[in-house]
Parts: sequence; C-alpha cells; structure tokens
Amino acid sequence: MPTSILTTPTPALADAATRGATLAAACLSMAAIAMSITAAGVALVPIGAAFGIGFGALQWVLNLFVLSFAAFLLPAGALADRIGQRRSFIAGGAIFGAFTLMAVLATRTEWLLAARFLQGAGGALLAASGPAALTAVFHGEAERKRAFGWLGSCGGVGLTLGALLSGAATAQGGWRAALAIHLPLVLAALVPVSYTHLRAHETRHDL
Repeated sequence: MPTSILTTPTPALADAATRGATLAAACLSMAAIAMSITAAGVALVPIGAAFGIGFGALQWVLNLFVLSFAAFLLPAGALADRIGQRRSFIAGGAIFGAFTLMAVLATRTEWLLAARFLQGAGGALLAASGPAALTAVFHGEAERKRAFGWLGSCGGVGLTLGALLSGAATAQGGWRAALAIHLPLVLAALVPVSYTHLRAHETRHDL
C-alpha cells in the first residue's frame, strides 16, 4: 500500500488533516529548495570577495548543487520506495539543513563547495519524497491536479523570494545570511511529519 510522508494507520483514504499536512510539508520543502538556488546566485559576488576566487570557480557554488540534485534524484526515489517516504523525507530534511549550516559556516572554498554538493543530495531526497506522498494521499484526479498545482506554485514563489530576500539578507548580514534564509522553511516542513508520527504507526511500502 502506498503511503504518504505523514502516513496513515489504516488503508483508508487519508483524512483532510493528513492531506493538508502532507501538502504543507511538500510545498515548504519545494520552496526551500528553490530559495537555496536563487539565494546562492545572488550571494556569488560577496562570496567571491570573501574567498578571493574568480567568477569561473564561483559558478561551482551553483553548479555543484544542481548537478548533485539531478544525479541523486532517481536514486532518492528508489530509496524512498524502500525505506518509506517519511523516513526519506526526514533524512532529506536533515541532510539539506545540516549542509546548509556547513555552507553558512564555511571558512574555506573547498568546504563551501562540498557543502553545496551534499546539500543538493538532501534536496533530491526531499524532492523525491514530497510529490510521491501527494500522489499517495490525493486520490482523485482533480485533487491531485490542485495539489501539484500548489507544489509548482510554491517552487516558483521560492525562486522569487530567494532572489528578493537574499538581496536584503546580503545587505544586512553578508553572504552567510543569504545562504541561510531557507532554513526556517526546512524546519517548518519537518514539523507536521514529526507531529503526525506521534499519532500513527508508519506503514512501509517495498517494491
């Protein structure tokens, strides 16, 4: 039986609260991923000034995240099928958040680039688990279209907010603040997942 990020204790259709919480978790994580991409782009110039590196090397701050995200997306989907979407989502959020902090605190170019690469892997786990969970809990065609419409919209809003907020964050707190602006969204996405686990036993879906 397919299960959602938040999972339900019975095979019955997910109730409205579970559907809403699953949608919120997926949308918040998608917005956070999108924000991390555009925020890094805005912060490139001050990052280059801080580390004394040229534009060519700076491009890897963006490219390593995108390459990692793309490379791990399919394996992340397979992992979610094996260990369960909830575990995969939490692991993705933990990895994404931890290596965001590593990027924020980096004092060497190598550490920043490594953090961005691993951050992309965590983002892939989040992106693989979220849409699959929506498919599991929204059963009607119209419901699924609305849910995925919200998911896509949140990704677009995240791209826009990432550019706007990172500019303000860079002006006030430097490039480190810009790279950290999406962290609250990652933490917020994990809240409904953790809360629901206290109320329901997780079911496992193995292919």
